[in-house]
Amino acid sequence: MAAHLSLALAVSGMLMWVGPLWLGVAALLGLVAITAHWWHRQQPWSLRHAVAEGGSWQIAERGSVEEWRTVRLGLVYLGPWLIGLRLAGRQVWLWPDSAAPDARRELRHRLLAERAAGTLTG
Repeated sequence: MAAHLSLALAVSGMLMWVGPLWLGVAALLGLVAITAHWWHRQQPWSLRHAVAEGGSWQIAERGSVEEWRTVRLGLVYLGPWLIGLRLAGRQVWLWPDSAAPDARRELRHRLLAERAAGTLTG
């Protein structure tokens, strides 16, 4: 969030410096509104592999770990830093800062094992 707001300040500051003040203020307000809208739409979620329930993949939306639901998992991309998944019809990308290194390593190993077994789509 800080990076986005810093960029908004930099762009609007440049506009205020080279153009009229109203243009920089309008740009700042617009960019802050867009950043706030983007931040509000972010939906935290958690993914787990439920071995006790037949090895299904489950997701909990909005950080609610009490409401796990089974989803179909598809693999889009599996690289050393970036993991692309298809979860319940939507495509998500896991960046290095999206989980702890141990959790990402375990996920990568589990995805490789499922892809080798042919139980993973994608």
